Amino acid sequence: MANIINAIINIINHRQAFNGAALVGNANMMNARGVTLEHFVRDAFAGTFGNPGGTQRWVNTCFSYLGGGNTPPDMILMGSDAIEVKKEDSVGQLQLNSSFPMDKLYHNNLKLSKAASNCDGGNWISKDILYVIGTDPHTQIGPKKLWMIYGDCLSANPQVFQSIENDITNAIQSIPNYNWVPTNELAKAVNVDPLGTVDLRVRAMWLLQHPNDLLQSCIKTCIRQNGGHYANPQIFTYNRNASFQMYVLMTLSKFNSLPQVDIQNILNQRSNNLLIEDVAIANPNNPAVSLDCKLICYSL
Repeated sequence: MANIINAIINIINHRQAFNGAALVGNANMMNARGVTLEHFVRDAFAGTFGNPGGTQRWVNTCFSYLGGGNTPPDMILMGSDAIEVKKEDSVGQLQLNSSFPMDKLYHNNLKLSKAASNCDGGNWISKDILYVIGTDPHTQIGPKKLWMIYGDCLSANPQVFQSIENDITNAIQSIPNYNWVPTNELAKAVNVDPLGTVDLRVRAMWLLQHPNDLLQSCIKTCIRQNGGHYANPQIFTYNRNASFQMYVLMTLSKFNSLPQVDIQNILNQRSNNLLIEDVAIANPNNPAVSLDCKLICYSL
């Protein structure tokens, strides 16, 4: 079954292959166009880097859902995690648009498409959700920076945000003299002009702090405590000029729930370019309590 560890190893092997190609001057391989970040992520989980067949290479592989335009998520692994992909060329705030941050993907989320709700038999309650944030790949070599972090390391539970939306909706709808109607957005008023031909939609625009600050703080702690395990631990700190950097964060319980053969596989690959350490972060639901996590970083 496809999982985050398999994806990490596939990405590492893919990057190493391309670095080898660069050394021998394989310009055609390096400059192939038309690769999107979402396609890169699909290839990482499906293990289909370099496979022919266009988008058909992801059909009947490891996915039970492959996105529905403007509704979350962008993909779902069969019987497993949901994945939301965000293309960002800077480490500023992430644009989440009308969907507030998610600690998990819940089946009762009104923004889910019918196809997403019905995947995996439709009898699930929630799924772990992985946020994948990266720069525009431009070529088959892939993005220069990639962050993969699970929602429960970033976000409080949905009741926090739903309560905010409910308060805003109630305040807006208390404004008199407008014809407010039910909507899945914050509010909607119809026939707001004299002719009765204009409607008004009020939508949320959620922003999330880029996880790079959180991850860099974790890396500094790891370097201070375990830097001696690596020849040059500073290569793991964020560097705009680095050839490639990948940062992954998940709860320790999530890491330990993955197949033991996959866990051992990645632990065996620990090297001067691959950092794997335990860290503690503030619990998104209660910052007074720490959350035990696993940090994985790869740098070229």
